[in-house]
Amino acid sequence: MLRLQSHPWVAEFRQRVGWGLQAFALPEDPAPAASILAAGRAADALGLDAFFIGDHPAYAPDAWLHLGVLAVQTSSIRLGSVVLCAGYRPPVLNARLAADLDHLSQGRVILGLGHGWNRKEFAQLGLPFPPVPERQEALEEAVQIIRGVWGSQPFTFHGKHHFTVDEQVTPPPVQQPGPPLILAGSGEKTALRLVAEYADACNFGSGHATGLVRTAEEVRHKNRVLD
Repeated sequence: MLRLQSHPWVAEFRQRVGWGLQAFALPEDPAPAASILAAGRAADALGLDAFFIGDHPAYAPDAWLHLGVLAVQTSSIRLGSVVLCAGYRPPVLNARLAADLDHLSQGRVILGLGHGWNRKEFAQLGLPFPPVPERQEALEEAVQIIRGVWGSQPFTFHGKHHFTVDEQVTPPPVQQPGPPLILAGSGEKTALRLVAEYADACNFGSGHATGLVRTAEEVRHKNRVLD
């Protein structure tokens, strides 16, 4: 059993409105992998723009693994995760996986990243849960590293939270200079600044986890801030 959620913004980076589908595996589903893959194939057959999987490895099927399977089971739909938690994996690993998936899918990857919000899941994975400003700093460094190691030269970066030395992902992604990047967040001081500086699109979030409902006027206001 899946919870399916539509996204009207997934093709924003192509300067048009497009539709995608996000699949959430529910705990009561005895075969979540089969459900996710069937939903992805159906979305591709229906001609939707994108198919996304959530990133909750503590209690749901792994996003990267299942996107890799869908890369060879679909033909035209874009594939990604809304959104990967940057704190769950080193940035170079995310860069490598995104590049590999871009080759498997022949250039159909969208990379979604966020700083993470689920304190319990961080604990389940044995990871520290720093304050929001530190997680946002780490996200920005992760984006800089990912963009850097996709480049044409070995890349070195020393940050407060992440570093890499003489790294270059080869072969680089099919899409150049890299797959479209979606950053999650709606805070006007930091999150939207990161979106404006680094990203192709923003996931404001539907608010399911917090009970928050995004109104049309709130979304319009966030878009004005981005402009």
